Amino acid sequence: MDVIDRERGAQVCVQKILRARDKMKRRQKIYQKQKRILAQILYCQTFLEGQKYRNLQQFEAHLNQDNLSTIEKLTSQYSPCQQYYCMVLVQFPQ
Repeated sequence: MDVIDRERGAQVCVQKILRARDKMKRRQKIYQKQKRILAQILYCQTFLEGQKYRNLQQFEAHLNQDNLSTIEKLTSQYSPCQQYYCMVLVQFPQ
């Protein structure tokens, strides 16, 4: 009986680890998506303010993971309407 209980315990433990890993992967994807959206908004703002970069990828190269909170602070000063307008500009440039 003791061996069976240990096996079940080990299986439960492995399942918990796998679930935690999957949850972490999902969070990482969400984080990357949020970072990309914030980068697009900021890129648009720099474009509107005349600081043109060749493309979004070049601008994103200047942003690293450590300054995500800085990006959030900068974009929080713009209204949701302005942010949406920027997203449209980035998605459909003239």
